[in-house]
Amino acid sequence: MLNQPNPGRELIDALKRGDEKALQKYFERYHRGLYVMVNKIVRRDDVAEEIVNEAFVKLWRYRERITDTEHVCSFLYIVARNDAIEYFRASGREEKVMKGLSQLAELTYQEPMENEVRMAQLVERLYIQIDLLPPQGKKILVLRYFMNKDVKVIARLLHLHEQTVRNHIGRSLHFLRRSLADQWMLLIFITLLFGE
Repeated sequence: MLNQPNPGRELIDALKRGDEKALQKYFERYHRGLYVMVNKIVRRDDVAEEIVNEAFVKLWRYRERITDTEHVCSFLYIVARNDAIEYFRASGREEKVMKGLSQLAELTYQEPMENEVRMAQLVERLYIQIDLLPPQGKKILVLRYFMNKDVKVIARLLHLHEQTVRNHIGRSLHFLRRSLADQWMLLIFITLLFGE
């Protein structure tokens, strides 16, 4: 039987050899999910971007220790989460984040590495469903929850009534909950992330 090439293995090997294109591919694959996760913790776009970029710098620095694609994913999420929590500690908002994280951990305890991989998979599945939303609903959802814009600002930006914006948000969240009904972990994650 012929050995089939393994694209995931080839990308890991390229990263370990110091191929910057491999790092760029991982950046394209994980940046968005990391940014959303971190921004939900720190609630500042500039800080979230800095933390995520630093996670990729650390990946590059420790690339020779990485063993497989799941390890890359876990490494990035652990580093980004830890740095976001550290920022939170430094800014005096630790208690709220720790409570939310501990509640989620109590519901889903697994080995730490398994948790990080599972979280990455959940975020990826969520993004796939968000991409299926109608364009206007998707745009409003992104502005509201990923860019932290309030309803008034969104209405003004898109030249819509505030109630129209709320209706789009409601329909989008309903769609996400319905389309992900078989994933109770993801539903909890959506509730924590979107809070509505």
